[in-house]
This record gives sequence, C-alpha cells and structure tokens, in this order.
Amino acid sequence: MLLAKLFDWYCAFTSDIRGTLSGLTGSRRSLRLNKNCTFTVKHNVSVGDNVFINSQCYFESMAPIVIGNNVLLGYGTALLTTNHNFKNSKLLIREQGIVSKPITIQDDVWIGARATILSGVTVGQGSVIAAGAVVTKDVEPYSIVGGIPARFIKKRY
Repeated sequence: MLLAKLFDWYCAFTSDIRGTLSGLTGSRRSLRLNKNCTFTVKHNVSVGDNVFINSQCYFESMAPIVIGNNVLLGYGTALLTTNHNFKNSKLLIREQGIVSKPITIQDDVWIGARATILSGVTVGQGSVIAAGAVVTKDVEPYSIVGGIPARFIKKRY
C-alpha cells in the first residue's frame, strides 16, 4: 500500500514538473524529462524545444536557469546557481550569506553524465561538456571542455 502511494505521488509530481516546464516552452511534446530529477524552484527553470533531461539531474535554481533548444543533459547533471560568500575570515562562512547567479545553456549543447555547471556560467552554442566536468567559467561556442575544473580541449570543427 505504501509503495502504491509513493508511486502515485511520484507520478503526480513528475506530471506537475513536466506540465510546468512544458508550459514555459509552449510545447509539451518537445521535452523529455526522465525520472528522479530535482527542481528546487521550478518556476526559475526555462526550457527550449526538443530538450532531453536524463534521470537524476539536479536543478538548484534560486536564480534563473535557461536551457536552449536541442539540448541534451546527461545522467546526474547538476546545475547550481547559488554559492556561499566566504571572503571575511573573521566570520563563519555560514553567516556570510549566499549569492545566486543565473546559468544559461545555449542551443545544441550536450552535457555529459555527472557534469556540474556552477553559478553565473553560460555554455555557448554547440558545445560539449565531458562527463564529470565541473564548469566554473563560461564556455565558448562550439568548444569541448572537460576536467575539474573544466578546461578547453578543442573546438568541434
């Protein structure tokens, strides 16, 4: 019985997320959202057409997250818009507050499994982010980046 209730809740939650995100795109059939994704503030996530979001993706969306058209998000991708302030060594980090900056993923981008995109980053059109990369800076269009922190590997052309 408990399992059935959890399944019903999950189906309703997934439907609600799909409905909310597809309302932002204006096109329900163009979004494929796999299961077990987390959205902290779902109204801050804007999704373009023909987007695939794999399972276990995490959207920490205190600031806006904009995802363009024809984007692929690999399994377990994390998009994190918030960071802690830590410049004053005389105060505890937890007492210094947070800063949130938007994330923009432009059109035709592939983000590999378990990659992390940090606050304030724009991933340029046609770029590829390698699996497991941690992206701390903007990615130029048609670039391939990877590593921790992510570094330029080569252009796609």
